[in-house]
Amino acid sequence: MAKPGRKALLDPPVRWELSLPSSLAAQVEVLLADPVRGKTSYGARTKLITRLLREWLREQGATPDKELEEDSL
Repeated sequence: MAKPGRKALLDPPVRWELSLPSSLAAQVEVLLADPVRGKTSYGARTKLITRLLREWLREQGATPDKELEEDSL
């Protein structure tokens, strides 16, 4: 349920837990790092993985809904 004053998401998030090789994770962290704060920006990993999965779905011929795609970016 959405918090008061916040509209509900059309496509609510689901938490996934996954394992990656540490060298791959480190490379991603370096590229997503905010140079001013010295750490990854909030939500940057989620945006990256979401974008990559949507691209992969398109390649598979399973295009996600445009409406939901624009809502979460």
